[in-house]
Amino acid sequence: MCLYIDETLHDNDRLGTKSKWKPRIAERDILVYKVLTVYKVLTFEEDTRAYSPYRGASWMFGKMKTAQKLTQAYYCQPAVEAGLHAFTDPNAAWVLANARTMYSRYNDNTDRVYPAIIPKGTEVFFGLKGDIVATKMVVFKDLPSLEAVYGPIADGVKKKLIAK
Repeated sequence: MCLYIDETLHDNDRLGTKSKWKPRIAERDILVYKVLTVYKVLTFEEDTRAYSPYRGASWMFGKMKTAQKLTQAYYCQPAVEAGLHAFTDPNAAWVLANARTMYSRYNDNTDRVYPAIIPKGTEVFFGLKGDIVATKMVVFKDLPSLEAVYGPIADGVKKKLIAK
């Protein structure tokens, strides 16, 4: 998955067309929505883990996952490839999950949307399509599980207010 950087929200080092964009730092915990694949042949795992749809990385519910760095690229516009991808817009997450499930050549797999937290202090990039990429994220099986750990988290806050 590739995130195209929202250039209105990120500073640039201004060293040319392929210059590096600066990530923002989350000023508070950010509620996001993570699309993960559940393999029906592994139903015994469904209560504890799911897998990233593009790279197949295992995600344990309730456990912090960390990316070593956010890797930038340039495809007609600045992008971030490596990092932990999710959505700030739940509708965008559902569109991806439904499309992947509907067009999957593996009928036994289902993509689902899970609530997740990007913790305060994490480096993030905001994308153009309601997407976000971060260096840290915790995915939960459902919203009550998330709220049991983090308390009620409000979403719908303007991006400029949740990351400096």
